Amino acid sequence: MTDSSTPVLDPRTSAGIVGELIELRPAWTPELAPLPGDPAWALFQIFGRYAQIVLDRLNQAPDKNLLAFLDMLGINLTPAKPARAPVVFLSVPNAADAIVPAGTRLGAKVPGRSEPLIYETEETQAIAAAKLTDLFTLWPTRDEYADHSPQTVTAQEPFALFQPPKPVPHEFYLAHDTLFAFSGRATLEVEFELSAPGNKPITIGWEFWDGNVWRPFREFDPTNPDAGRDGTDGFTRSGIVSLKAECGESKKTKVNGIEAHWIRGRATGPLPTEPGRAWPMVDRVRVRSVILAEEMSAFAPEAAFADASKLDLGKAFYPFDQQPKPGSALYLNSEAAFAKPGARVTLAADDSATPLESNYTITQNPMLAMEYWNGRSWQSLNISTSTLLAFAKSGTSFQFTVPADIAKGKVNEQEGYWVRIGIVAKTFAAEQKVKFTDSSSGTTNTLKLVTTIPPALQNLRITYTYRSPWHRPDHCLTFHDFQWAVHSDDIRWPGNPFPAFRDIADTTAAIYFGFDRPLPNDTVGIFLDIVENPKTAPPLVWEAWNGTAWVEVTVEDSTGGFSRPGLVRAIAPALSVPAETALLARFGTPRAWLRARLKEDGAPLESNVGGVWFNAAWASQLETVAGEVLGGSRGVPNQTFFFTRTSILPGEEIEVRELEGARAHVEFPILQDELLSRGFTAGDLRTVIDPRTGKVREVWVRWRGVPHFYFSGPDDRHYLVERASGRLIFGDGLSAKIPPAGTGNIRAKLYRAGGGSLGNVPAGAISQIMSGVLAQGVSNPRSAEGGADGEVPEAAAVRGPNVLHHRERSLSAADYEALAKEASPAVAAARLLPATHANGRPAPGWVTLAIVPHSADAQPQPSYELRQQVHAYIAARAPATLPAEHISVIGPKYLAIGISALLIPRDLSDAGRAQQGAVAALARFLHPLTGGPEGRGWPFGRGVYQSDVAAILENIPGVDHVEQLQLRLDDIPAGDSVEVAPDRMVVAGPIRIEVRGI
Repeated sequence: MTDSSTPVLDPRTSAGIVGELIELRPAWTPELAPLPGDPAWALFQIFGRYAQIVLDRLNQAPDKNLLAFLDMLGINLTPAKPARAPVVFLSVPNAADAIVPAGTRLGAKVPGRSEPLIYETEETQAIAAAKLTDLFTLWPTRDEYADHSPQTVTAQEPFALFQPPKPVPHEFYLAHDTLFAFSGRATLEVEFELSAPGNKPITIGWEFWDGNVWRPFREFDPTNPDAGRDGTDGFTRSGIVSLKAECGESKKTKVNGIEAHWIRGRATGPLPTEPGRAWPMVDRVRVRSVILAEEMSAFAPEAAFADASKLDLGKAFYPFDQQPKPGSALYLNSEAAFAKPGARVTLAADDSATPLESNYTITQNPMLAMEYWNGRSWQSLNISTSTLLAFAKSGTSFQFTVPADIAKGKVNEQEGYWVRIGIVAKTFAAEQKVKFTDSSSGTTNTLKLVTTIPPALQNLRITYTYRSPWHRPDHCLTFHDFQWAVHSDDIRWPGNPFPAFRDIADTTAAIYFGFDRPLPNDTVGIFLDIVENPKTAPPLVWEAWNGTAWVEVTVEDSTGGFSRPGLVRAIAPALSVPAETALLARFGTPRAWLRARLKEDGAPLESNVGGVWFNAAWASQLETVAGEVLGGSRGVPNQTFFFTRTSILPGEEIEVRELEGARAHVEFPILQDELLSRGFTAGDLRTVIDPRTGKVREVWVRWRGVPHFYFSGPDDRHYLVERASGRLIFGDGLSAKIPPAGTGNIRAKLYRAGGGSLGNVPAGAISQIMSGVLAQGVSNPRSAEGGADGEVPEAAAVRGPNVLHHRERSLSAADYEALAKEASPAVAAARLLPATHANGRPAPGWVTLAIVPHSADAQPQPSYELRQQVHAYIAARAPATLPAEHISVIGPKYLAIGISALLIPRDLSDAGRAQQGAVAALARFLHPLTGGPEGRGWPFGRGVYQSDVAAILENIPGVDHVEQLQLRLDDIPAGDSVEVAPDRMVVAGPIRIEVRGI
């Protein structure tokens, strides 16, 4: 296609030429009177057609001469660019580690193509038998971490690094199967003896396991005597921690594999890494349980007897039976209260009046005593008779202390812990005076009636306060830095202090990759599909656990510190211990760990990640060809040879056999000296030895490729490659040496060919392993990018003059834009934004380049791979004063133009066709690359005019005229035209077309 800027030398058509002949005929050939259908008419038509063919060739002459001129300058067609994709290999179950050599061939299924599209891996690396099972991020200065394992291992769901944060657990565990087994209200006391106190208080929340969850004890409150109390003041001193449970029942649970009744102290606030922070060191721990009477509900004894009669404590009862006498006793059993030596028991009851008490006057009270059973005999509790009488007669409460030697015994064949209140002497005596008058004498007499009145009680109840003896805990564990530590022996004997709480070992933020088995001492790859983060990534240090320590590893990180999608290739270290003991229980699970931590303290990048894949490698859409014989030289100038493939990629190795036969052995030293003096190396020569004689039979020399022969002398071993067409060209003997004549002596030792937009296959398309690799399968988790078709001559004709203008250096805005198009044929348009940051803000010393790729998408956006290609190409040609990090390559910003129109069709039957045709035509018109008034795309900053749109609509088949027309921005009428900012391009917005009859 002829460019619009190419001058048309003669615009005449065949019809115009025939018309001119007819006009000139009377003066020159009056005898010929061409009429339609006769021979003269046919002769005129033939002449007009031939003349138009000649004129067409003449009009193409400027373009042909331009291409010849550019070819003379060494400006060739840009070859196709190969697509590139990350591929992930699936290891064979239960197999050992394997190797993927560079150049391993893979195949992709492409619709409409019977053969798979070939891809090759770029570098050699291992296929590890290990699997990526865990991914954690850790932020020590915030004392936070995030577990990304479910997203990466199970679902491959998007997530953000370091989000959502969780507090790092810091926990202190104690176990005692007797003291910590409680139900209802309970009080525990834990005594901490510190060898060194902390210099800052730590807020601790204490909890116990209730069978389902860790239930908290009451919060500490110094102002409330009924609340718990932290006598250590957050581990800043030795002291007693009093813990009070409101309700619930403690249950056994397993902690670090140990089943017991556990309580734990958990740091409720962050414990970040701080310089100068002193952590509390625990030397010894003692525990005891405390039961307070005021905190419990009163309860009845488990059994009670009045002598041999069992009492129903739910009713009023006679504690000494109805005929109390010396030896009568009230027996009480309560294992809950009486089995705890040292417990302070309160015994109370309510008085229950009897009918006799109101008529009799007490004249005698017995002597009472209270005793307990010590396993051999009844022993006194030393409670006064007056106290016991007050209790027996009116239920007045009293207290006693459970002796240390109380023991189980049997009363009335019932075993338990027994106490008794018995009558030692006398009894409960009372008298009643009865007066009567003698009927015969009229004398009044008084009669005294003496009887025994037994006391009666009801609602007998017990409460007690108990502080058990101090005990050492059965077990003591700490959980800090995601690791368990056992201190059960340390707390029993002084001199082995350990930190009750401490910060984590990491000092800077880190990302941890966990594997279920050790990695091979080889290169492994991890692909991270990261959403580009414009922030500058802080420097990282990569380390791996070798079984005993963290060691720094060599890494190639194309993610730019987790700021963009890319591949991390790391060489895992050799293990320092056997593989079965090399795993580190980090984050609670033994794993082989690879981590990236910040080199210096600061905030990490909280990038968004679309997925993480292990055993990944880069693959490019190309084929490697080795040892291809291109032909034999005839020893003549300007010889041309062809590769069997086109789109030859840079890096080919072309060899010429310059010596063969007997003379090769003799002349090889001479040729070698000549080549070494001309800058060749020993690696540029290859000899073939005759196995029978041991002498040199052939000498092959690696020639050098150049872009043109303008600076090549007659002895320079140079060649040209027209990569798009796959053509190899040698010199004429004046500009570059002519290869010596020989049969099959021109050989491509190695070259690669490939490329094109066909290689931009979607995710999952690369699924075939076409080389011998020990792998179960392969797939590409992300679509291939960067593939572009080769340049066509028309595009080269436009590019060539720009090359002469900028000469591979970017000085002006036009230079940057032209170089962006040269970087890849996939770039359709470019616009430079000088002194502008990628975020759009003014930034002196920065350059931002917006590029638009060739695409049929409504809003084309360049791939990351294409932007990287353009960035690298521009950075290599930018001024020395412009650092590469100040060059940004971004996608374009679009301005959506909406159109609302009312069309009048020529005929009612054309209404639907006219409406659909109008929508399709406007969508094509507003496409940024193929639209525009001339159908050649919309330049950056080119406005849209109502007249342009009207012209499109009026040319729609079936449309009579346009009744109404509006340009709209954000659904708001924009007037007769829309101005577009210099950094924006036009795209189609909402299009509303209505058709109405006349």
